Amino acid sequence: MECDSAHAAIESAVRNMDVYAPTDYYRAVSMARRSNPYHVVMMNQSDFRNFRPLAKHLIRNRNNNAEVSWLKVKHFQYRQANPNCIYFKYDSNIDNDNFTCIQVNRGGRGRRPFVMPETLPGLYTKPLPISVAKYRDLLSLCDSNAIHSDYHAFYKNLAFEAAANDCLAETDQEDDTDDVENV
Repeated sequence: MECDSAHAAIESAVRNMDVYAPTDYYRAVSMARRSNPYHVVMMNQSDFRNFRPLAKHLIRNRNNNAEVSWLKVKHFQYRQANPNCIYFKYDSNIDNDNFTCIQVNRGGRGRRPFVMPETLPGLYTKPLPISVAKYRDLLSLCDSNAIHSDYHAFYKNLAFEAAANDCLAETDQEDDTDDVENV
């Protein structure tokens, strides 16, 4: 896949440079390919929008009374001729044109269709905190000069709280457990 070569180029670029802060990844990605470099769009926290309320009004998780298995969808299609329908299929075979339609914003019995808002609310109202343990570990790396002194202020100003969860987010893909034996 094309994204595999992009990921490999970025991983190679990161291996050959020092990364002290998340902003260093912008430079790593943009320099990962010498010819035809990647275009990096720097985003702020305010750029992330909360689509959950909008989706609640627009999309029902059903298609012909059968629930849509969102984690298994491989292909979405939006057609200009039918803007009130999201087409999807569970395989990625390009020869298969058999898409299923989910009706969007059709109103309902006696209800008017939902009016699209002009703006969406921000996804976050404040910086996401890290755990106290992670914060202490980062500060110890600063104290031992494992992290360059130019970046100490960034790490000392990170938001942290005791209830913060530091685990990685769940992936959208289900693990294939059929071939793995339970030990």
